[in-house]
Amino acid sequence: MAIMQILAAIGQAVVLESTETLRTQGSAIGDMTKNGGLAAAFDNSTSGDYTQGARKDPSTDANIGRNFGENEWIESVKLFRPDGNGTSGSNCFPGSGGGTYKIQKSSNGSSWTDVTSVSGTTDKSITITFTAANAQYWRVLFSGDSAGGTVQEMQFNV
Repeated sequence: MAIMQILAAIGQAVVLESTETLRTQGSAIGDMTKNGGLAAAFDNSTSGDYTQGARKDPSTDANIGRNFGENEWIESVKLFRPDGNGTSGSNCFPGSGGGTYKIQKSSNGSSWTDVTSVSGTTDKSITITFTAANAQYWRVLFSGDSAGGTVQEMQFNV
């Protein structure tokens, strides 16, 4: 709500979208097209094994996100890993939960600016929170590794 108050104070109209609207608005972008492909990361399902998520092998510089078709305010991204018992990468983000996750934004889909970066996790999900920013294109860039990586579900939030 703080971003709305700031923008209202400087006289700018603010329209903030719901998480559900952001899940379906625009189109998925990125190179995690194996197994379930990009659409699988935005199907509102946080369960399933690695074959049902968006995947890239190897996961070095894997990226996934959305072209919203217009500028959107975003202040957090939540990623879910697939279900599994940890064998054969069945429950891995790129980098097997390690490495770095960079949130990036762009006005044109080709020149990217880092918004924030965090260390990976082995938890079922990770929420990456940052100061709200406005852009048409948003993605997560994973430092990755030589093994594959899967994102089961991705959510953008305001």
